[in-house]
Amino acid sequence: LNFARNRNFIERLNQRQRWDAGWCLAVWGLAVAERLRDVLSRIPMESQPPEILLPVVNFAVSSGLLVAILFSFLRVCLSLHILIDDFSSKLVQTSQFVDAVDEWNVIQALLRSSSSGMKFLFLVLQTTILATVTCGVIDFYRVPECQTALCAPAILLAGLARFFLRASTVTDHSERLPSFVNSLSAGPVLQNRMLEDRMFEDRMYLVQYIFYSQAGFYVFETKLTSGILLKTFYILAMALFALVTKVMSES
Repeated sequence: LNFARNRNFIERLNQRQRWDAGWCLAVWGLAVAERLRDVLSRIPMESQPPEILLPVVNFAVSSGLLVAILFSFLRVCLSLHILIDDFSSKLVQTSQFVDAVDEWNVIQALLRSSSSGMKFLFLVLQTTILATVTCGVIDFYRVPECQTALCAPAILLAGLARFFLRASTVTDHSERLPSFVNSLSAGPVLQNRMLEDRMFEDRMYLVQYIFYSQAGFYVFETKLTSGILLKTFYILAMALFALVTKVMSES
């Protein structure tokens, strides 16, 4: 907390998280509105009892909790993004490559502790997506009258996919940092040749230190990157295609 306050971190986080907050509210509102429309469309207006809204209220509360968890995850990932951006910005201004090693140790520890604290919830969300998509595909072909009811869960799944993408970009951001540091100069042109060589050695040491630290977003000691995420989506798409083909052949 002191590290964040010294860098004016909290104010920048509050400014940049407004988009995520509005986006989460939009996803939740759209999903609830779609659920309400689907429920009301099943029963004629003149014969609609008050109890018909209970499923909508249940869906609004459960989806609201899910969106709240999603927003907290997005906030953590955004914080990690700002940490790395702040480290890069300060390095450009000061060119203090030796002092940056200790600061990177702090950022690396924050990356590890943050991802470690979210790994179980990450697994739960991933399982939720897989179970929802699998059950939705089965209901889509076996219960045709319930096909429109799947639109609201699909909207929430799209919101969950945003979290996985945001988490993977934290790792991608960290992996691009060594190339960025290597492109930096050692400040103004130095007259002392030995001092200039020393600055270049310090910069190279920092580049290698960041590279071999392998910082990023980890889930059970597995680094989450955009490449792994795309491969996972590809495997899920193939599995869903096989499931749809089997369900259609049996129906």
